[in-house]
Amino acid sequence: MDPNERAEKAAQVAFNALSMAQAYGILIESLIGVLKDSSILTPTKLDQLFRGAAAIIDQATPADRAQGMAQANMRQIIERAAKNAGIEIPPLSQTAMPRRH
Repeated sequence: MDPNERAEKAAQVAFNALSMAQAYGILIESLIGVLKDSSILTPTKLDQLFRGAAAIIDQATPADRAQGMAQANMRQIIERAAKNAGIEIPPLSQTAMPRRH
């Protein structure tokens, strides 16, 4: 396989992965909306869900620049989904979740 074919194949694989991730994201946001509308997911639990996700992302230590960029992108995705659900995520330094005993 020549370099152009490999590059085209890699671009197709990346596009497929991105499309699948976007589809899962839409599905999850829809599921959250259904659970919220059905009162299964209370406002408090919804807040905990998004703050917890942000906290997990924020606690990770990227090993290199690429991981740092991926981490920042994940944080933006969580913030956007939270905003769509009416939740505001605190700034990066304020996402620590209290421990339950």
